[in-house]
Amino acid sequence: MPRFAIVSLILAPLVCTTVAAHGGDQGAILEDVAAHGVERQVLLEQRASGGLYVNARIAAERSSAFLVDTGAGYSSISQDLFQRLQRKNALVHVDRVAARMADGRLKAMDIYRAQSMQIGDSCELGPVDVAVLPGSQRNILGMSALAKAAPFMVGVNPPSMRLSHCALVLSQLDGS
Repeated sequence: MPRFAIVSLILAPLVCTTVAAHGGDQGAILEDVAAHGVERQVLLEQRASGGLYVNARIAAERSSAFLVDTGAGYSSISQDLFQRLQRKNALVHVDRVAARMADGRLKAMDIYRAQSMQIGDSCELGPVDVAVLPGSQRNILGMSALAKAAPFMVGVNPPSMRLSHCALVLSQLDGS
């Protein structure tokens, strides 16, 4: 039996029990699932550089590729994604920090809170703090987001990530 079928069999009783317990009330269902979490497997793309990428959405903005980087304390977004989110008033400035970059340099970074982040098509994390580096052209999925879904596991054959504490995405409840 394929792994995704096993995960589906494990998740089905939780979702059915949750729906029955709350009489179909989506708000209550989301609260219950958020409290207990739902395990999800998300496919990753391995690029020629060897990096693993996942599609993610911030504040319902169109999906973007994020480099999975467990060594990054914060998730970070590109300047382009930052500008699109700013136009939608989807970010709130929460801090400015000094961060040590991979090459050892210290850089000032602004930290923003996004109202929601969805990894893949099925893992909603809720509010997530993201860093913005001026001029950055890459999105990075770091520990500020991954810790919300912990424990998590990254596999390479096939490239995938198992996230343990996801909330259900609303479209999964209403069948759309």
